[in-house]
Amino acid sequence: MSSSTAFLSACLDGSLEVVQRYLREGADKNVKDSNGLEAIHLASIRGHKDIVKLLADNGAQLNARDSTNMTPLHYASMHGKLDLVQYLMSQKVFKNNRNNDGMTPLLCAASNGHLEVVQLLIREKVFDFAANKDGNNALHLAYLNGHNDIADWLIKNGMDTSAKNKDGKTPEQLASSMEQSATGRTSYTFSTPRTENAEKDDIASKLEKTEARRRMLAIAKEESEKKFKSTVPSSARVGEKPTTKLNAAPEMSKYSSDTKSLCKYFILKTREYKLIIAYLCFSFSGFQRST
Repeated sequence: MSSSTAFLSACLDGSLEVVQRYLREGADKNVKDSNGLEAIHLASIRGHKDIVKLLADNGAQLNARDSTNMTPLHYASMHGKLDLVQYLMSQKVFKNNRNNDGMTPLLCAASNGHLEVVQLLIREKVFDFAANKDGNNALHLAYLNGHNDIADWLIKNGMDTSAKNKDGKTPEQLASSMEQSATGRTSYTFSTPRTENAEKDDIASKLEKTEARRRMLAIAKEESEKKFKSTVPSSARVGEKPTTKLNAAPEMSKYSSDTKSLCKYFILKTREYKLIIAYLCFSFSGFQRST
């Protein structure tokens, strides 16, 4: 193993004493591995703050870019190394640099689910509206990668939910399409978690609607009984003696009139029952949908 490879391995593994020895012996602090990463990048991936500080004290650049334009802050944010991110921010590094994919440190943290890093970067006034080459901002990427805790925090702290990516999708639409493609159905809701009080309010609302329907049915029944009493001839009412004489010729016209009234009543009654049944069916189906 060459001295350069051993030096880089020590930076990645966090072997502070070994790194110190190589630096005293004149190791090149800017040497790169086969992937174009310098010693300070490797130390940042693992969050070795003491080695990053040592390298910086010996002339390494805290804003150094690798072959993909990733900086130490990118790597620290991507891997959730909060202590190192705090140190780098205290050193006034460039906090909105973009890599080849347009990713800033904030986007790296949001995409990989590191809430505390996201919170720190937002407090440090990074560009929270920044988007990558696909037009996805931190909120898009949080939902895209299933980090709902980060998405909820961003929304509560004023993140724009109407921003669209290059496909014209808002974070809500992107989340819905991802859910639909994964399950074959749309079940995602873009909202804050429901509280116990909200569920109780829903139940109370449903009970109120049910009671209102009962009152309407009672009123309909009462109106129907009134029409019954006003429409049925007195000679046809139960418990009352008929006043017409069926064998009296002069009274036949009156009896005939009463019979016509009965027919009209039963036709009217049949229509009313049909309307009541239709209303009950409609109300019951509406109640089922609301539940």
